[in-house]
Amino acid sequence: MAPQDTARRARELVEVVGDGDLIVSAALGTQPRHLLRALADHAARLSRIELAAGMFFSDYAVLTSPAVRFRTWFPPGTAPGQSVPGDRVEYLPMGWAQVVDWLTHRAQPDVAVLQVSTADADGWHSYGISSSYTSAAVRAARLVLAEVNPQMPRTRGARVHRSELDGVLEVDEPVPEYPRRSPAEVDHAIAEHVAGLVTDGRTLQAGVGSIPDAVFRRLAKEGRHDLRIHGAAGPGLLELHNAGCLAEGPMTVGEVMGDRELYDAVDDSPLITMVGGDRTHSAAALLAVPNMTCINSALSVDVYGQVNTEYVDGRHVGAVGGAIDYSRAATWPGNEGIVALRSTTSRGAVSRIVPRLDAATVSLPRDSTRFVVTEYGVADLRDRTVPERRSALARIAHPAFRSSLEES
Repeated sequence: MAPQDTARRARELVEVVGDGDLIVSAALGTQPRHLLRALADHAARLSRIELAAGMFFSDYAVLTSPAVRFRTWFPPGTAPGQSVPGDRVEYLPMGWAQVVDWLTHRAQPDVAVLQVSTADADGWHSYGISSSYTSAAVRAARLVLAEVNPQMPRTRGARVHRSELDGVLEVDEPVPEYPRRSPAEVDHAIAEHVAGLVTDGRTLQAGVGSIPDAVFRRLAKEGRHDLRIHGAAGPGLLELHNAGCLAEGPMTVGEVMGDRELYDAVDDSPLITMVGGDRTHSAAALLAVPNMTCINSALSVDVYGQVNTEYVDGRHVGAVGGAIDYSRAATWPGNEGIVALRSTTSRGAVSRIVPRLDAATVSLPRDSTRFVVTEYGVADLRDRTVPERRSALARIAHPAFRSSLEES
């Protein structure tokens, strides 16, 4: 389809959106960019619509319309390299399980917009590389509009039938890739300490980013066996798979975040099963996953063990995401939780282990923090008093800040 025809068809499809409607959009690599751009134009003729979505990989052009009120559990700017127009964004401070519960039981969306793979012979479209909340939105929405893209991997697991789609836009374009940052030397040092806490047979939840990438690379190098991945799959999935470190059977994930190499690897592959967030983040689902090691990043940690994943210098740059769900699961018998972070900011001027977080910046409570890891070592906070936690965390802080932390 020619570009002008794609744009015209997208405009036709979004005409179903009316004043006051709630639209839920797929995000990450399944962001329906053409439908969202058409929605921005259409919104100019409306007084107000609400758009709810997670993290967008590419752009936030839909926010150019003043009629669009954007509600999100991942503030724009969470992914590196984004440009964020306007200030019409309202943050939903929800964990991932809460998002799925909201969409399933209370949101009552008018329209869901998403991007899917082409259909199989029986008319089933794969949700591609993102199904954790999109599948819930599709079930709940009054109308469903989809971009159908032959370059979207046809993953196994969650799917939607063409009879459930009220409008279809045919596109043929590369799937957005996660803007990956290569691990630095400090990340590899952190990974070495984290790997020492991971034994054979564990189920790993680690998300994506430079530290998780370094951890998976280290585990592959050390030759761990019978590991499983839960929740999200990043480039580290291939590191472990290629090194023969994974257990048999598909990995249960709701998101795939990586590059084209990863997308090709999961296309019609038994390596993963895509599912909804009720199977990756809910307490009921996590109770059925044994021997979990949950590895989450943080922006800062205080000497009490409270964790901040959202704020830097008062700016809202991150989200709770699934960390709250997994930090709770990490406290259950047989499970472990690891918070991994660099000891200082990039220029070394500010410690990321701090005396005390402001109440408004506490993302994860202290009672759920088990291990904290920096490039200087591991602080085991299990069964520790507050003074013992302070000393343990001071020992893994940058040397320039240790004495002040001990005295705080």
